[in-house]
Amino acid sequence: MASGCLIENPSTSDRTAVGTRDPQGARWPAVLAAGSVFAASLAVTLAAVAVVDAARRRDEEEHAPPLVVAPDADAMFAYDFAAEDARIPVGAVPETRDFRLGDDAAPDYRGLIETASGYVLPSGAFKRHGGWTIWWDEEKTVEAVVGAARHGRTHGPTLAFFPDGRRAAEETWVHGIRHGVSRAWDQAAVCRSVKRFFAGKLEGRSQSWYAGGQRKTEANWREGLEHGTVRTWQEDGTLDAESEYADGVRQDRYADAAMHR
Repeated sequence: MASGCLIENPSTSDRTAVGTRDPQGARWPAVLAAGSVFAASLAVTLAAVAVVDAARRRDEEEHAPPLVVAPDADAMFAYDFAAEDARIPVGAVPETRDFRLGDDAAPDYRGLIETASGYVLPSGAFKRHGGWTIWWDEEKTVEAVVGAARHGRTHGPTLAFFPDGRRAAEETWVHGIRHGVSRAWDQAAVCRSVKRFFAGKLEGRSQSWYAGGQRKTEANWREGLEHGTVRTWQEDGTLDAESEYADGVRQDRYADAAMHR
């Protein structure tokens, strides 16, 4: 059974942009637009960028700009990156720096080099602003994570890759907050999960698959809480459990496979 990610068998040289629809066929024009704004496929695994970015945010503004999203339901996860003013503050000096990631980074990325575009404020503080890349090798030829930042916060589509170049994950951030579709693959190029976030909280349908592509879980979310039907399957395709939730509270008894016979 094919899983729900569009790119199910990317080649080792795969660096293409995110597909134009999700597993249900919804279109994501704003995500594609974002890729062109930042002039490259930009990208990360959730844990990697979230932790790496945390160390950069300690001296940042307390409040991020509000999310601006399309009003219609089909585009609720869209964000217009192109509409924003990307100019650096008056008096700031553009600069590109290399960082050695420390213990605050995700385990797989500790000790790796990150190259980040940005600017230096008159106070001497450096803000990431523009593209950034985490490298698997010291020569900085093999990308581990590629993304972008706006005034010190991760902002835009991000992509993560395995050392052999295969795509590992993709997601979108808006001023340091996850927003939009998040996908992850294993090293065999099998899509293992698809999640959707709205302003940092799970929203809509999430799905996961076994290594063979069989369905594993499916859940529905509203404002970060399970809301609707939640199902799990065994690896042989047998329905294992099904429950109904309302705002995070289960509404029925646990139903195992025997109850569906």
